[in-house]
Amino acid sequence: MGLTLQWFPGHVGKARREVRILSGQARVIFHLLDARAPISTFYPELTSKKKTIIVFTKTDLADLNLTQKWKLFFEKKGYPVYLSKKNDSLQGLRNENFWGISSFLGKAIVVGLPNVGKSSFINTLVQRKKTKTGKIPGITRGPQWVKLNDKMYLLDTPGIFYPQNIPQEKAWRLAVLGIAPEKIYIEQVLEVGEFLMRYVRENYSVFQDQSENYLDFLKIFGKTQGILSKGGAVHLENAALRLIHDFQRGKWGRMTLDKPVFI
Repeated sequence: MGLTLQWFPGHVGKARREVRILSGQARVIFHLLDARAPISTFYPELTSKKKTIIVFTKTDLADLNLTQKWKLFFEKKGYPVYLSKKNDSLQGLRNENFWGISSFLGKAIVVGLPNVGKSSFINTLVQRKKTKTGKIPGITRGPQWVKLNDKMYLLDTPGIFYPQNIPQEKAWRLAVLGIAPEKIYIEQVLEVGEFLMRYVRENYSVFQDQSENYLDFLKIFGKTQGILSKGGAVHLENAALRLIHDFQRGKWGRMTLDKPVFI
C-alpha cells in the first residue's frame, strides 16, 4: 500500500489564503528549501512575478556535491541562491547587494514547507527571538510581520503543504525529512523506513554489509539498538522510526534524497 499524504489542518489552509494576499504586498520572497531534497520542497506557485531568493537550509546535513549541483540548477533558472547551515549568522543576506535590488524599501515574505526552518531563519536574520520554533511541523500559527531594520519587514508564515495527493516517492521523502508529521504516516512507517534503507544502500556507503532483506535488516538493527517489545522481540515499527530519526540527525553522514537524475 502506497503512502498518501493528506495533511492539511485548518490553520494551514487559512494561512495559505492569507499568504496569497500578503505576498501581493511583498517585494521579495525568501523561499526556504531543505537542502537534502531541494526540488521536493520547492513550491513554484509562490515564486511567480516576485523577486525570489532561494535559501537552502540544513546544508550541513546534505550531500555537498549534490548541493552545489542543485544550487546551479536554481541559479540557471534565474534565482539567487543562499546556502544556510546550522548556527549560520545569515550575514550575507543582510547585504542588499545580494538581493539585486537597490534602495530596497518595503516587505519580504518567508515561505516554505513545514519544518524547513522558516522561524529559525527569521529569528536569526532579525538577530532576536521573535517567532515560535520547534521540531513539530507547522508549529508557527499565524502570519506575523517582524521588523528587520528601518527599511524592511519580514513576514513569517506557517509552512504550506500540498492539499492534494503527491507522487509516492516524494511522499516518502517528505516523511523521511520530517516535513510530514509522524502521525500521518505512522501506520505506514515500515514502508517509509524501507524506502530510506534501500535509498541509502543504493546511493551511499551505508548498510552495505547488512542483509538486503528489509525485515531481517530491521530485526538486526532493532536488536542492536535495544528496541524491544515486552516479550523480547524487536519492535519493528519503533525500529523503523529510529532509522528515520537517525537520518534526520545526520548520524550516517551528509546525504541528499533528491537524486541528480532530477536535474
